[in-house]
Amino acid sequence: MEASLSLPIKNKVKNPASYKPNPKRQLIWVLVALAALSLGFLGGKFLGTETEATKVTATTIKASDDLVKATDAPQVVYEESLPGDVYEPPQAPSVEVPEQAIIPDETTQQPPEAPQSIAELVEKVETQEAIPVWLQFAANGPVNLGNKPLIAIVIDDLGVDQKRSARMIDMIAPLTLSFLPYAKNLPAITGRASRLGHELMVHISMEPKSSKADPGPNALLVGLDERAIRSRVDWALAQFDGYVGINNHMGSKFTEDKAGMSVVISELKSRELLFLDSRTTNKSVGGSLAAKAGVPHISRNIFLDHKNTVEAINKQLKILEKFAKRNGWAVGIGHPREPTLKALGAWLPQLEKKGFILVPLTTLVKKRYKIG
Repeated sequence: MEASLSLPIKNKVKNPASYKPNPKRQLIWVLVALAALSLGFLGGKFLGTETEATKVTATTIKASDDLVKATDAPQVVYEESLPGDVYEPPQAPSVEVPEQAIIPDETTQQPPEAPQSIAELVEKVETQEAIPVWLQFAANGPVNLGNKPLIAIVIDDLGVDQKRSARMIDMIAPLTLSFLPYAKNLPAITGRASRLGHELMVHISMEPKSSKADPGPNALLVGLDERAIRSRVDWALAQFDGYVGINNHMGSKFTEDKAGMSVVISELKSRELLFLDSRTTNKSVGGSLAAKAGVPHISRNIFLDHKNTVEAINKQLKILEKFAKRNGWAVGIGHPREPTLKALGAWLPQLEKKGFILVPLTTLVKKRYKIG
């Protein structure tokens, strides 16, 4: 037994010429060699030394002139750095608030006069001559608003992380839910959200300033010609229906670009949709262009989760409450992240007891332009 397991080395065969190969032993060594090669391959794979493909965890998708399919979208949502400050429009809409709820602030102002085209819109709505698309798909909010401050919560980046998106849809309605157009199964997901009383928006990807942030496929980029921008907007708006308008995903670079944003606003006007400026930059021209074109618009006041912890989000929610008390209403934007889900899950059920009313975004737009 001992001899049969030993290696055929030269001290075992004194006369090489008389050595005869053993077929069984050769077969064993072939199998041993193959096993060693297999172990090396697997080891390389698990240790990250096999191929470049095993090293790549997420591929940055560069938007090109050619539209890509929604199914080619990345499975990781990238986000640029979000501002943590509170944005207060130069002139805030006026809503009567009980004396005890007002936080004194000298910056509180009366609402601006509506542009002539908006005034004409209001007249047409009141006479039932025309109901714009954004009003046709507006979610039902509370009928009796009284004098309580109003809060609209917008949730961006929905659809890609489908599990957390589903949990957000299960939250107390009405939320305003903005879906990335390159997510999968959007008609089914958005249909369910709408049935549960939420309002829908399209979260259109726009170019950020940081080259490290990936806006996803078919993003609107500075330098694209008008045809390309319209084509990408058309693609985004064709992924599902029932929405009231759009807001920008990222876009700190694109929303500063007057030429590009003018095309976007033109598309919204022709489609009778509203614009929510997420204000990822304080130099955004979206609001001013929308006002000039007579497109109903509104701006984000505060990001809830620019810091991704429950404690930080709770602080932002308190700031949002103070802003709403002072100005009559407030718009907060969050994302389908675990801390945000936990914070909103505890905060939303207490909102009414605190003296606030949760409303869809369109309720604030109607308040701003005195519609209805």
